[in-house]
Amino acid sequence: MNNRKYSKVNTPEELLEFMATLDYGYITDKDKVIKYNDKDFDKHLENYILEDYLDVLKYKVGTCWDQVELERNWFEKHNYEFKTFYIMLNLNYENNYPTHTFLAYKEKNVWKYFENADYNNKGIYTFDSLKDLIKYRVLKQIELYNDMKYSADLKDIIIKEYNKPKKHVKSLDFINNIIEYGKDYKI
Repeated sequence: MNNRKYSKVNTPEELLEFMATLDYGYITDKDKVIKYNDKDFDKHLENYILEDYLDVLKYKVGTCWDQVELERNWFEKHNYEFKTFYIMLNLNYENNYPTHTFLAYKEKNVWKYFENADYNNKGIYTFDSLKDLIKYRVLKQIELYNDMKYSADLKDIIIKEYNKPKKHVKSLDFINNIIEYGKDYKI
């Protein structure tokens, strides 16, 4: 049923409305659904596997990493120019600060930031340039880190443009692949 509804989505606005039905969470390699408020959510480094768009449709759950794969599928099928990005803190020690992935697409000579997974920034935002879009999103991520009591600024942030990853990889494999092969993006 969810696949049939997805196949009828014709605009980015309709896609955002469709994605509002998704829960934030992930699946494990044993097909167990873990939602944000579940006690095992913080064990994502051990349990998480990257979903492809079909998994997101089937389980109706995904982290930003997974939801971007659903977005990637839709924008690719509808022939949009788009890019996917990964943001993280650049610290010299292991930490549990959140990372974020998101999709930007071009429409009528402007860049648009498409966001569903980040509840506080959900929506479609328009920018004159990709650089302005990236800066906006990075500043939102810095606000999050500062709210978490980590004093972050632009020098602390890694931004990578990345291509479609392999499906069902573990968390650290996903991150390491982007760090190694993703394209650095500077503001």
